[in-house]
Amino acid sequence: MSRYSSSLLIRLERYLPLQEAERETVASLEKSELRLDKGDILLDRGQISNQIYVLKSGWAVVRTQPSRGLSSIARIYLPGEVIGFAELGLLETPHTVSMQTSGIVGTFDKDQLPKLWLEHPRIMSLLTALSSLDQIAMRDQIFTLTRLDARDRLMYFLLSLRSRLAVSIMGMGDRFHLPFNQQEIGDVLGITSVYVNKILRQLSEDGDIEIDRPYIRLAKREEWIRHVNFIDRFAEVDTSWFPKVA
Repeated sequence: MSRYSSSLLIRLERYLPLQEAERETVASLEKSELRLDKGDILLDRGQISNQIYVLKSGWAVVRTQPSRGLSSIARIYLPGEVIGFAELGLLETPHTVSMQTSGIVGTFDKDQLPKLWLEHPRIMSLLTALSSLDQIAMRDQIFTLTRLDARDRLMYFLLSLRSRLAVSIMGMGDRFHLPFNQQEIGDVLGITSVYVNKILRQLSEDGDIEIDRPYIRLAKREEWIRHVNFIDRFAEVDTSWFPKVA
């Protein structure tokens, strides 16, 4: 592992030990790099792109088209996650993807995917499985937005971020980086920044969280999990159907 500096590789090997040739292939997918600043647009709505992106460092977000002056954050990308895999069936980019923090993005062409399927089917099987987990997690998010009150939505959001970060950061505890202001958190949860401020203040006063911007610590994570019935969708992946190692 010391030969590689790859958050994607760390993420993949969280679920499946890879062979040396597979590790080299994963590292090659990130060889071409873009260094981006906070606020830079990676993909613009309506853009035709033949690229797949690996977020090597930093955070990125998907923003929907503003409606009546309002926009929402529909997706958050974390280090080690792949951008563009879920949109393979579309010719044009459906939403704008921009950098939430400065970071480094690896790029490779979509037309490499068929060769990857043939030469490294386990890698592609795992990427496909992780993409399916992303879709399940998105369904969970939709449920929280329509069925939970604002306080519980915020709890679920923080639990979800923590579980996803833990995939790439082994042994991580309950304290993590949260590079969002209150307006942006509101854009994720569908509530106002004033309401976000109120909930965060209440949670802090109740001892549920500790805020040391830009970090936050979940002091009562186990209680929250039971309270909102949180399911960690990224705890494990079903690899029983993957091709066997020769």
